[in-house]
Amino acid sequence: MTNLSKFIDFVIKKREVLLFGPLPLERDWDQNLYALLAIDGGILHLTKRQVNAPHLSLGDGDSAQTKLDLMHPTQKNQTDLELGLEFLPQEVEIIYADGLIGGRLDHQLAVLGAFHRWLKRDKAARVEIGHRLLGFPAGEHQISLEACSFSLFCLEEVEMDLSGSCQYQLLTKVRLSPLSGHTLSNMALGGIIRLSTDKPLFIFIVP
Repeated sequence: MTNLSKFIDFVIKKREVLLFGPLPLERDWDQNLYALLAIDGGILHLTKRQVNAPHLSLGDGDSAQTKLDLMHPTQKNQTDLELGLEFLPQEVEIIYADGLIGGRLDHQLAVLGAFHRWLKRDKAARVEIGHRLLGFPAGEHQISLEACSFSLFCLEEVEMDLSGSCQYQLLTKVRLSPLSGHTLSNMALGGIIRLSTDKPLFIFIVP
């Protein structure tokens, strides 16, 4: 059985994926608990320790410095992350992503765009990117947040409402424009926040 088929079978069984990009990790992961998807240089995070869980690596090799399971051409119209997300089956319920935030701003924007499109495709899934960024598909969500400052933003116009344990609630539905300042700098009070949206939304937890 190839790495790809082992990876897909394990993803379907676990319904979650740990995805590594090439940048430094924000968390110390027990990598053997997850199906592992390494995006190009993300493979270097796997080679630092013994990994027994099924894993898949792919990219064009520009940051990997080692052989990948699936090689893509350098000249292409999609990022390695976009191509990697296309391999994930509909059974995935959550992606834990690390090593993707902290580099070039244009790359970070492309990361958000890739996950936005993935959340539109798979409406039963969500994504956690590092420590501070959460992505949710269309639907109703209950989110547990400790006391912290947070902001909501979208990459296309959404209709949403917000209630529960936060300082500023939107009890009637509002239209939120892409990257609007309307939902910047809210305060979670420690408890459950209820969010309803008709398209993907991101929550940024302020350091």
